[in-house]
Amino acid sequence: MKKEMKKLLLLLILITNYSYGQEMNNEPQDLLDLYLKSRNISAKEYVKKHDIKALYVLINNSGGYSKIDFDTKGNLTSYFLKYGKPISKKEIKYDNQNRISEIRYFDRSNTFFNGTYYEYKNDSTFTYTMKDSIIAEINVKDKFRTINILYDENGDEGISLDEYFDENERIIKEILIQNGEKRIKEYEYADNSKFATIKEIDSLNQEINTEKYLTEKNFPLENKTEFFKKGIKQPYKIESYENDKLISELYFGENGNRYKEIIYKYTDKGVLKEMKLLNYKKDTKTTYKFKSSSKGWLTDIGKKTKRKSFSYNFKILPNKD
Repeated sequence: MKKEMKKLLLLLILITNYSYGQEMNNEPQDLLDLYLKSRNISAKEYVKKHDIKALYVLINNSGGYSKIDFDTKGNLTSYFLKYGKPISKKEIKYDNQNRISEIRYFDRSNTFFNGTYYEYKNDSTFTYTMKDSIIAEINVKDKFRTINILYDENGDEGISLDEYFDENERIIKEILIQNGEKRIKEYEYADNSKFATIKEIDSLNQEINTEKYLTEKNFPLENKTEFFKKGIKQPYKIESYENDKLISELYFGENGNRYKEIIYKYTDKGVLKEMKLLNYKKDTKTTYKFKSSSKGWLTDIGKKTKRKSFSYNFKILPNKD
């Protein structure tokens, strides 16, 4: 039973494209990323524009904080987090062409314990994660194809996921292989809709099942997109837009009842100023309010729930060179 559960866990990790130790679970950074996305500006452009050497995020009422360091090219070079998380620090190195070459992860005692490494050849990027001299995951990516291979703690290949893309960078095929069995998922785009056909093939290379279903349907006049899962006729999520900005993500349960919604509000300039998380099932609401300085950089994100409120304060350390 444990072995099967372990295989299921590996499968979930691979499908969600999550690498062990790849990112820190940090709400302030996630919120900053959303803010920058609403401004249609990358973190590197944001750093260079405001000549930022380091960014501190103070988490009020908790004593927690994070510190992000940048080089003069706007590259993130180190990240430190003190907020009760198992991963507290990572360092990023770049090659002579300003591409990421290595990400090193450290524990609370500042001891290195895991690393992700990048190699570049022609138009492809080769990434692999090492832990205790065992490759945990390999990722090879170019414009039209991405290959993911996940290994277990013995260093044996466990699961592989092969993805193919068209010239518009839309995914057109996925091939998932586990325990000698193969699942092929092909996508079609027609009439503002996206369809998926799944073929299941056993270890003897015999096709055992085929099923086609709708995955996405776009309604341009209504400015919304519906998302579907296999075996469910009603959408599990509806995204709504206004002036090409995402203003709502509404989620439904298997019974068709809504259970969660994320609502976005913007300034007249299209910059994110408020985000609400509504949990209809639990009848709870969380509100985030984004504030900027006259210079255009984020200064504060207020977070309010029914029981408490606190804020994330962003402090910039400018370059003096």
